[in-house]
Amino acid sequence: MIIYIIIGLLLAMIGAWVALPTRWLKITVGGLLTILVVCLTVQLTLTFTDHLGMRQVTTVSTKQIYSAAGQQSPAGILVADPVGKADPVHQVLVYQDTPTGKAKAHFVPNQKHLTESFKRQVKITTTAKKNATLTTKTTRWQWRSKQAERWLNVGQAGELVKEVNIVHLPQDTWVTLSTKQMQQLPTLMTQAASEPASQMARLPAEEQAKLTVSLIKQQLTPR
Repeated sequence: MIIYIIIGLLLAMIGAWVALPTRWLKITVGGLLTILVVCLTVQLTLTFTDHLGMRQVTTVSTKQIYSAAGQQSPAGILVADPVGKADPVHQVLVYQDTPTGKAKAHFVPNQKHLTESFKRQVKITTTAKKNATLTTKTTRWQWRSKQAERWLNVGQAGELVKEVNIVHLPQDTWVTLSTKQMQQLPTLMTQAASEPASQMARLPAEEQAKLTVSLIKQQLTPR
């Protein structure tokens, strides 16, 4: 609404300075309208620069994620590559969203919205729990009240402030690999399957996963 009021007052201000018959009326009416236009313009500017009338709202969601290797590996596999050189908080992750789905890349920077992509952070940590999960904490600007929204809204609601994605991986049964390391996985799994001492097939699934993780960490080349 404010932008329409500003346009209306601006037209009225121009008309007052140009069309009013006496100098006194021009100064009085035109000056008052000029002050109103300036005040509302400052208010609108503050909405963009300082988010006047808005507040930050954070939502948290958690979901289970699944191995990028599917059934190929007894261990859970998360593929992670930094977006920049050794960037610890901006990474592209590859995993499955469902147990029977296909592995796909997540958090790939959007070239058309790089600023928003930069606000999305990715962290990887370990947990004692048995399932791998992704917890997403999203903070966005929202209006403090309906009145503020009606008066100031020019499409900035929902603007992303920050998004933090924390991946919790089971410490003993999941491993994080780079794309380069992932390419070595089939050979490594063949070695694990042929390892007589491991007796992989006789072990419970969780023990197979632990042994596979240990083997991967021992033999894979560095990132």
